[in-house]
Amino acid sequence: MKRQVIIPLAALLSVVALAGCAPEGNDSSTSSGTPASTTITFWHDNDKAMMDYLASAATDALKDEHIVVQAVKKSGIQDQIKLYGNDASNGPDFFFGAHDAIGAYAEMGILSGIENFASAETLGGFMESTVDAGEYKGTKYLFPLYAETNLLFYNKDLWKGEMPTTTEGLLQYNKSRVAEGGYGFLNQYNDTYNAAPWVNGFGGFVIDANANPGINNAATKEAAAYNAKFAPTMSDGAYDTITNLFLEGKADGILAGPWFVSSVKEAGIDCGYVSLSRFALPNGKGLAPYEGVQGFAVMKYAEAKKEAIGKALEAMADVEVAKALAKDYNCTPALTAASNASEVTSNEMIKETQYTIAQTAVPTPNIPEMGVMWTPFTNFLTAVNKGGDVDENAEKFQNEALQAIANMH
Repeated sequence: MKRQVIIPLAALLSVVALAGCAPEGNDSSTSSGTPASTTITFWHDNDKAMMDYLASAATDALKDEHIVVQAVKKSGIQDQIKLYGNDASNGPDFFFGAHDAIGAYAEMGILSGIENFASAETLGGFMESTVDAGEYKGTKYLFPLYAETNLLFYNKDLWKGEMPTTTEGLLQYNKSRVAEGGYGFLNQYNDTYNAAPWVNGFGGFVIDANANPGINNAATKEAAAYNAKFAPTMSDGAYDTITNLFLEGKADGILAGPWFVSSVKEAGIDCGYVSLSRFALPNGKGLAPYEGVQGFAVMKYAEAKKEAIGKALEAMADVEVAKALAKDYNCTPALTAASNASEVTSNEMIKETQYTIAQTAVPTPNIPEMGVMWTPFTNFLTAVNKGGDVDENAEKFQNEALQAIANMH
């Protein structure tokens, strides 16, 4: 998933968030004769309104079973999970996050397989790619809620003429707009995540399933060289620069994801969306961005609350919940049964995301070694985009990546 930003929406009801896990309730009655409730807590580092909505929706669905779901926002969720992953007294019962961190958590031994909480029938109701994205070494760890990819956002009032169908067409469009004193579409061309559509589309890779870095792979080098052709047309490629240019109406388009929609709406831009899969590279294949999957993973120490957590997950996998996430938060549902709902089919951004996932999207690697690949790969791209020799820099940063991986073990 995109790393700098988070995703938007409005909540139905805020939930009082308590740090850490509340004690497990039981079926015994209180002094008033009311059955004691079971409270389960999940952590997140996401849009608070959206997470509070999920918690309140689950709590409402389970009110007759006296199960209360609480959402707690934690900055730097990955560090928080690593710190409290074995601390049943202070950690969460489960957490919401991106699939690409699953491998690292699994290697720490802090997660329980999601099949301990969700039936095969329930998991079979999700898009296959979203379930597969959360699998690590044969065990499924993620209960998916929605998927996301980069798209081409474009300003309908600024874009000139027909949308190109090839990357060469996009490049020529950019060159002509710069010559006119403006900008075409912008991208963080030095960033690994944002250059991935070119890398994957050429058949290259950042890292493979066996933890082999792909910086010096021939196809990766070809992709980096081609990506560099766009750099002179995209300002400095820095996140703040390009987002401000687009939001201020000084650029016709930008590569972004659902996390950027609220900013576009606040700027009053009449925005269109195009799947990157629709742009053919010189090799005839479409651009292939990373697919991110957001969902829930359960702590191993929370298995004692198996029944309550399972019911909460089932409640949040409801079609009405998926429709609300699509309508209010522009979330592409992982739940197949929601894919034809009007809230989904009427949303241009979601439709283009669905198309990308079906055509060319590549799940972001979830192995632990991916965590040390972002820096050397970004440094490789930066060097090439500044005019550095592709082969020389590929070897240099491939070795840096290999050393970083070796240092993990």
